[in-house]
Amino acid sequence: MQYLRKSLDIKICLCGQDSLDVAKSHNNMANIYDYQGKYEEALELHSKSLDITTRIHGDSHMDVAKSLGNIGNVLQAMGNPEEALVHLQKGLEIGLKLFVSEHPLVADSWCNMGLALAEMGKYEEALEMYSKLLEIDIRFHGDSHPNVAATYQNLAVLYQDRETKYRQKRWPLRHTI
Repeated sequence: MQYLRKSLDIKICLCGQDSLDVAKSHNNMANIYDYQGKYEEALELHSKSLDITTRIHGDSHMDVAKSLGNIGNVLQAMGNPEEALVHLQKGLEIGLKLFVSEHPLVADSWCNMGLALAEMGKYEEALEMYSKLLEIDIRFHGDSHPNVAATYQNLAVLYQDRETKYRQKRWPLRHTI
């Protein structure tokens, strides 16, 4: 982190506060904070990156979509899937405007939205996201790729969680003998 801070200081001196290099540095530092579980710090830096990229590129650019996705992922990790979903949907909308629906950025959005929806207990909507993701993964990577395996795993967890919640809701309705 200390080297990233030194790099950021140099970039600010050379390019000013509002440069893409500074935005990328904020993003890189935020990813480290996210990995360390320092979500508030990560959220602040991802927000700075989003602010810079939006001022430079406008509202419809791949870097803006990525920043929105990063913010959504941090909010998800913080236990706020509803707010995460808002950012993830905005990122998806940008991705769909810029790319075909099978683009990797769009696929990442489907995955992350599926995670948020599953956490919210919206299993059918999450299933829809994962199904779209699986189609894209198989089409581009084939049947034996780690992304395909991860999507199958997400689907399995989703079905298991849905069934567990269903049984828990139904259990009080049963009579004991």
